[in-house]
Amino acid sequence: MDDADSSSGKILGPSHSSGEVEACLSSDYKIVAISRSTSSDETMDTGKDEEKMSCRAMASGKDGNRLVPLLLGVATSVILIIGISFFAKNNGISVKANKQKHEDFQGSVTRAELAEHSTPEDCWLAIHGVVYDLTKYAPEHPGGSRVITDLAGTDATAEYDLEHPESLMRTIPETMIGDLVEDDGGHVASSEGEDVSEDLSDPLEPPVDEPSEDSSEGAPPAPPVDEKNTVFISEMHYRNAGSDQNQFIEIAYSSEMDVSAYQVFFARSSGAIYLSESLRNFETGESVGGLTFAFLNVPTFHNGPDGLAIVDGSDTVVEFISYGGTIEGGVGILQGKLSTDIGIEEPDEAPINFSIQKGGPGCLSADFVWQDASIRTPGKRNSNMEVLCSGAAAPETAAPTTGCSGVHYSLGTIARHGSNDDCWQTIFGLVYDFTNWAEDHTGGADDILPHCGTDSTAAYLDRHPNAK
Repeated sequence: MDDADSSSGKILGPSHSSGEVEACLSSDYKIVAISRSTSSDETMDTGKDEEKMSCRAMASGKDGNRLVPLLLGVATSVILIIGISFFAKNNGISVKANKQKHEDFQGSVTRAELAEHSTPEDCWLAIHGVVYDLTKYAPEHPGGSRVITDLAGTDATAEYDLEHPESLMRTIPETMIGDLVEDDGGHVASSEGEDVSEDLSDPLEPPVDEPSEDSSEGAPPAPPVDEKNTVFISEMHYRNAGSDQNQFIEIAYSSEMDVSAYQVFFARSSGAIYLSESLRNFETGESVGGLTFAFLNVPTFHNGPDGLAIVDGSDTVVEFISYGGTIEGGVGILQGKLSTDIGIEEPDEAPINFSIQKGGPGCLSADFVWQDASIRTPGKRNSNMEVLCSGAAAPETAAPTTGCSGVHYSLGTIARHGSNDDCWQTIFGLVYDFTNWAEDHTGGADDILPHCGTDSTAAYLDRHPNAK
């Protein structure tokens, strides 16, 4: 007979060898045996106790024990699979995706190696301590490829956190190259599996409840700087009379520096970041006395109170300033950091071709002072700035200059442009053509036209005493 006769009920044990019991059936407590010497079934009715004992004896035999371990193994495997799936789901891990790796997976990548992959055709980014090759993925990015390729070769964690949860990158593990490490081999801290908005202070350090009385409004100590390693915001234009136009920001930095890994973050009064730009996108202007000036047009530049921060390639906030009041960073790399209010604002009635600038003598950011709005100089040394970095060639001061392409004009030449219809003036050693602008001057053309063809620095200081 068949092992699984449909009329016999549930099979409790496996088949035995020929001539022995082949099956034990429970439906009617009968033992059905097939004898090796006969082809007919022999059915023996016995008492229920004997039948139960015989079934138990068979089930506990050497061959009968095979089903129990099998069932236990299956049950254990199911439990393990459920447990692993539950753990993976609660930790943002895709078990299926993690089987994949980038074809060039190398385990670890230094910052220097990361910086070598900085083009749209070879685009590596670091996010939360992990380096990804997003060259092929960038064109498919829902927000556009430029958002990714503009950050190629850098640590893009701050920009990534503005729009995405950390776990999202785990859905494309095939782009993973390896862990980001410092150039000396030390691992870069990562907030993987943690809420980046939580306090990341060293747990071994005693907590600080309130800033000390001599602290600078709770701001962290500024990193050490020297004349060969300084970068700061030197000029900006964000507001003018009528609709805002020609908005821009200017950065000054040591001419010997590589600032390609630096970024500028724009923050609202709430502390939220609304824009970030790599210094690679800035247009490099002139270099004077050891400082280089670069600028970027910013159509979305907000009126105050807002903030601007410069962050270096290691995510250190080098400078965090604001106009219109002090603000506190509220997200990402600026979280919890307080800005330094520059103390002046661009007036509502400012002409389109004006800006607020740093002026005075010096080389470091702290040497210069923010001054009232004056003629804009994007990509050039500011109107009242004297750059005095040690070891650098002194700036040209032999004759007044336009600051344009190194062209110089003598006072005699300027004097030949002394009419209302052809009005040149020099202020702080720079030559300006005010012919078409004089009528737009907020103080009236009468403040401008009497000084055509002259050095009007003294008259300018009378009207703008804070520019001294």
